[in-house]
Amino acid sequence: MDLPPLIWLYTYKLIHPSKSIITKEIIINFIPAIAYLFYLSIKFILWQSNNITTYITKTESIVFNFCYYALMFYFLIKSLIALKAQKKYTEFAKEHQWLRNFLIGFLIVWATFALENISGFIGINKNVERLILTFALILLFICSNLIIWYALNTPSVFQFQNKIKKTSGYKLSNTDYNKYTSAIKQFMESHKPHLNPELSLELFSQEIGIHQRVISKVINSVFNQNFFGFINSYRITEAKKALETPTNNQTILEILYAVGYNNKSVFNTSFKKETGLTPTEYRSKYKSDILKKA
Repeated sequence: MDLPPLIWLYTYKLIHPSKSIITKEIIINFIPAIAYLFYLSIKFILWQSNNITTYITKTESIVFNFCYYALMFYFLIKSLIALKAQKKYTEFAKEHQWLRNFLIGFLIVWATFALENISGFIGINKNVERLILTFALILLFICSNLIIWYALNTPSVFQFQNKIKKTSGYKLSNTDYNKYTSAIKQFMESHKPHLNPELSLELFSQEIGIHQRVISKVINSVFNQNFFGFINSYRITEAKKALETPTNNQTILEILYAVGYNNKSVFNTSFKKETGLTPTEYRSKYKSDILKKA
């Protein structure tokens, strides 16, 4: 039932991926909930020791229910406001339109739960109260399952990447070039994204957490290549290593799939452009060189 605080934490982490979720701002937001639990714990201890006869009075129940739903609405509305503030970043807003829709859905769900509680306090017919509760539970079930379905079909919703805000013309200083060049090289070596045949500039940007335009600018300026030429150079290097390994019994077809290609013609063309030899000729030449040295 306490989904709104978790939804807000998710939204916060989505907007601020590099920040810890243990911050002063977050702790302050959860102080009312901590105070509420502390008060209930004291009341429970006193009730168990028979120092008080009623665990929660009707008045306390009304106050606590009001505070509870106020907090739930607070977290949902806070999440919506935080998302709205990102509208100036058009790509972010489009990518996370689904979250805005879910937040509105959960606002309706919690409004229905609040209505059910109010109807219980003011003495509305029990059948009407049960009908409202049933409707609220159905809405919660639908919203929860839609989120699960969306998450299963779009795993990237749980991958928090560092976002780079737009700057005029993406002007980069020498320090920026050095920083991004180092980040790209390290990412290529450690994660080997080039082995994924479905890799695109958009996917690469999401995985490394650097804006697409920045990546393109760095690769064009520093490596004197476009994005796909840059990726292909890494794939060819991987293929050369495989072909140079005497104990590697993979066929050329197996190697090209392993290094991220899914088309034999494209692989052969790229390989010959890079080395001046076809993959088969390169393997034969390398084996011949090893035998001569032996």
